[in-house]
Amino acid sequence: MAEMQTRDEIFPATPNKTYALMELVKRSTPSVDRGPDDTVMSWPNLVLPVTLLAIGTTLFVFVVSLFLNAPLKEIANPDVTENPAKAPWYFLSLQELLLHMDPTLAGVIVPSIVVLALIALPYLDHARAGSGVWFDSARGMRISLIVALGTLLLVPLLVLLDVPMVKVGENLVTLRHAAFGQTLLGAIIVPLAAMILPLALLLLILWRLRATTREIALALFTVFVIAAATLTIIGVLFRGPGMQLFWPWAMPAPH
Repeated sequence: MAEMQTRDEIFPATPNKTYALMELVKRSTPSVDRGPDDTVMSWPNLVLPVTLLAIGTTLFVFVVSLFLNAPLKEIANPDVTENPAKAPWYFLSLQELLLHMDPTLAGVIVPSIVVLALIALPYLDHARAGSGVWFDSARGMRISLIVALGTLLLVPLLVLLDVPMVKVGENLVTLRHAAFGQTLLGAIIVPLAAMILPLALLLLILWRLRATTREIALALFTVFVIAAATLTIIGVLFRGPGMQLFWPWAMPAPH
């Protein structure tokens, strides 16, 4: 009866009230069991560091622009195709994927899955302990570093497996193209396996190590970020004429 009275006092059945109880959900939140001693104000603890970071980043860009020249290229000539025709640096990771798999897979499906996974990762972790702390723990830091190193080694290896290495007549073709051609197997199944199997192995190892949900989320986030950064670096520094691989110091002129 006391509970009913309390509810009626909070949510009175009167047409003059300006709010209503829509739904009750049984679930813990980071704010449960926390008082003033466990929280901090957004000002100045959050707003001030973010503002200083924005000012520092802007100042850094200004200083770099004083020493590095970034001229515009000449007007595009429709009769002369640029070689290589590279996308802006922030799309080079997708352009690199286009070299190794079906365009729909590389340009639509894989990016969409990655973006949705990054959006969903924060919602998988409901633990209150260590929330807001970078890497949560020493173990989380170790997992992130090991996964970052493994991704940094695996991504270039997968790229190298798809470079010219089989000679057919006078032309060099890639091992994947020589074996499968632009077929369902060579353009979709093999690239998907190259992406899914390492992730499945990583999740299996983390499961055997009894990793927490947060540590799994850290590992997956690290894979996505390091893979995208590595593909971007490959596209910027190692792709030359014909989108072939070159060492940066052996890049043909004028590239």
